Amino acid sequence: MVRTIRRALKHDRDVLPAAWMLNVLVESQLPTVALFLLLAPGDMLVVVTDGFYEWGDPSGEQFGLSRLEAVIRASRDDSAAGMIKQLRVAVDSFCKGTKQQDDLTAVILKRKAGI
Repeated sequence: MVRTIRRALKHDRDVLPAAWMLNVLVESQLPTVALFLLLAPGDMLVVVTDGFYEWGDPSGEQFGLSRLEAVIRASRDDSAAGMIKQLRVAVDSFCKGTKQQDDLTAVILKRKAGI
C-alpha cells in the first residue's frame, strides 16, 4: 500500500495500488515509471507491504487496512521510526501469537516544517 497523508488538508489518498507498484519493482514487463510527489510541511508518505495488513489472528481474521490506517492516524505525530514501531506492536497484539507468514516492510517519509 502506498498512501500519502496531507496534514494541511486533513485527508489522505492512495497514490498507486500496491500490486502495481510491486510489479514494477520485481522487473515485470510493465514500463518503469517515475513518481514525483510534492509533500508540504506536515505531509507524509507511507509505504507498507501486505505482510502488515494480511497477517491474521487465530480465527483467520486479517489485521486489515482499516486497522492499519487507524494506527497510522493515531501515531502520526510520532517519529517515522515510532510509527513503524506502533504498527508492529498493533499487529503483534491483534494476531495473538499466530506465525508471521510474510515479510513486514514499512517506509515512512515525513516532511518537517521549514525544510
